Amino acid sequence: MCSRRFVEDKLTSFSAKTSPRSPREVVILVTEDAITLDAAGPIQAFHEVGLRYKDRAYQITVASPYGGVIPLDSGIRLESNCIFDLSAEKIDTLLVVSSYKFLNYTDDSALIGWLRKIKTRIRRIGSLSMGTFLLAEAGLLDGVDVVTHWKWRAPMTKHFSSMTVLSNCLYLRSGNIWTSAGMTSGIDMALAMIEEDHGRALALDVARTLLVFMHRPGGQAQISIPLAAQSRDIDSRFGALHDWIITNLSRRLDIEVLSDWMGMSPRTFARQYKEAVGDTPAKVIRRMRIEVARSLLEKTSNSISSIAIQCGFSDVENMRRAFLKDGQLGPAEYRERFAGSMRAD
Repeated sequence: MCSRRFVEDKLTSFSAKTSPRSPREVVILVTEDAITLDAAGPIQAFHEVGLRYKDRAYQITVASPYGGVIPLDSGIRLESNCIFDLSAEKIDTLLVVSSYKFLNYTDDSALIGWLRKIKTRIRRIGSLSMGTFLLAEAGLLDGVDVVTHWKWRAPMTKHFSSMTVLSNCLYLRSGNIWTSAGMTSGIDMALAMIEEDHGRALALDVARTLLVFMHRPGGQAQISIPLAAQSRDIDSRFGALHDWIITNLSRRLDIEVLSDWMGMSPRTFARQYKEAVGDTPAKVIRRMRIEVARSLLEKTSNSISSIAIQCGFSDVENMRRAFLKDGQLGPAEYRERFAGSMRAD
C-alpha cells in the first residue's frame, strides 16, 4: 500500500546519508505517459557505471506517485515503487522524467508537497524537459535559471514568471537543481552527474560505451542553426539562399551580396528576410559559420586556422570570439571534447 504520510525523521540532512562505500541511490520519478527516452537514457548511463566499475555502482530505483506498473508514452510498461514509501534520507539523486501531464499538473498536492519537503534533503534534484514544470509547480525553481525543451519555453515562461527559462542549451545546474531539455540531452546531464561523482575519465569511459563518445557540455545549442533556419522559413526563396550560404561561407556575405543574389534592394531584402526567418541575416550567418566550424572540428583533422578561413572567419581569434559569444566552448576546447581520435596542429 502506498503511504502518503511524511515521516519527519526520514528527512534528515543529506550530510547524514549512507557512507561513501554504499551505492548512491538514483531515483527516477515517472508518471503515466512519461517520455520513454527521458527515462531510459539516464537509467542506462547510471547502470553502465556499475557494469564497468562495480565498486562505484549506483542503486537505481524507479518510482511513481502510486507505485505499480506505469505505462510510458511508447506503450512500454515500467514497474515502479511508490515515491512516498521511499526513505528520503537515502536518496542521493532524484530525476523527474518528462510527461505531457506536467503541462497542467496541479492535481497531485501530495507529490508537490513531498517535493517541497525534500528540496534541501536530497543532494541533487534534476528534471528532464516537461519535468521542469513539476519542479516549478512545487516552488523549487523560484529565482533560478532553468532549461526545458525548446517547444515548452513559451508556456513555461508564461506560467512561471519567477524564473528565467532558457531553451538554447542542453542542461543547466543551479545549486543542487539540475534541469535539462530532455530526450538525448538527458544522457548528457546524467554523464555530467557521473563526472561530478567519479571524475572525467570514468564518465568518458561510460560515454564511449553508450556510443556517444563524449558528453556534450550543457551550453551546446539544442538545434543546429542550419536546421532551425530551414524549419522557420516561410518563403522557399530564403531556403535556397540558406543552401547557397552554407556552400559559400568563406566569401564576403554582407547585405549587399545577399540582396543582390536575391534580386532585391538591400532594404527590401533585410525587411523580408527578418519577417520570414525571424532574425537578421548577419546573426544567422554568424551562427551558421559556428555550426559548420563545429562540424569540421569534430569530423576532420584540418587545422583550426584552416577551418576558421573555410568558415569565413578572418582568423582563429575571430572564430574563438564568435564561439564564446555564442555561449560555447572555444574551438580548441570544443575539438578536445568532441573530436574523438582526431588530432590537428
